[in-house]
Amino acid sequence: MSLRLRLIALVCGALVLSLVLGGATAWLNASRSVRNEMRSALLVGRQTIENAIERVQQDPDPSRAFDELVGSFEGNRHLRVRLIGEAQALAAPVVERPLFGAVPSWFVRVIGVVPVTDRVSITVNGRDYGWIALETDPHNEVLEVWNEFTDGLVTPAVLSGLTILLIYLFIGRALQPLEALAKALEQVGGGRYRTRMGGRLAPELARLRDSFNRMAARLAAADAENRRLNELLLTLQEQERSEIARDLHDEVSPFLFAINIDAASASRMLREGRAAKAGEHVQSIADAVRPLQQQVRSMLSRLRPIGLDEFGLREAVENMIAFWQRRFPENPLSPPCLGGV
Repeated sequence: MSLRLRLIALVCGALVLSLVLGGATAWLNASRSVRNEMRSALLVGRQTIENAIERVQQDPDPSRAFDELVGSFEGNRHLRVRLIGEAQALAAPVVERPLFGAVPSWFVRVIGVVPVTDRVSITVNGRDYGWIALETDPHNEVLEVWNEFTDGLVTPAVLSGLTILLIYLFIGRALQPLEALAKALEQVGGGRYRTRMGGRLAPELARLRDSFNRMAARLAAADAENRRLNELLLTLQEQERSEIARDLHDEVSPFLFAINIDAASASRMLREGRAAKAGEHVQSIADAVRPLQQQVRSMLSRLRPIGLDEFGLREAVENMIAFWQRRFPENPLSPPCLGGV
């Protein structure tokens, strides 16, 4: 999940938690308020009926007074009043229209206020005229709470939507430099060390940008230095090859040519039986070998022995001994004598 979505989820979680806590508090207050309202309405209605019964004790026709009493409850918001006896009368509460749709059944269950019934007996001058039933009807009060609840949700919902929108836009804009930095790092990782970041940024991101630019500059300098050293190494290697080739051509080749001529002459003179003259050519070969050895030794001193790097000192010496033993089998040296190497 991206950072933007995480922040939005965090804000949504905080808003939902605050709404849950606020809803729980509102539920407790609303349930208590509806119960108190129903209890008060029931007490007031009972008191009204009892007072009316006392007033009609001397009335010659109390039935008409009881009808009028029940009729006086028409339009009441919380009570349903019914006259039961010789005469029948009913006063139902006014059902108010909802502003935000019908009250959901789950909300009615959450409020948890059920109708309560009370009865008042009617006795005038010792005569029983029946009784009046009072039943609470919490519908209108629950509807009022529902209207307040939904009305109270509009503002938080709008604010929450605006907050999420602002977070989405602000975080998206704030993350743009980080996305640019990620692309720049990919370019540097690909070897493009001249990549740089620019633009006006927040102080925290500006320090990050400056650090990246300094890093890229140092990598570019290091890359340039590596290239220069590689070119220098190649140049030195080429110069070394040229020097070795020149030494072989100018120093070694003449001696080899002279040795070849002297060897051919000595061989010819030995066939002709002129051994003394052939000895002179052999001495010339020996004289040519000494400076040739010195020249070769000088050239080898400039080179690192490959066998030593690949196999180590012991194997390098043993290979050298084996080479000379093949040329001179009578040589008493053998590899076991190098046990201390």
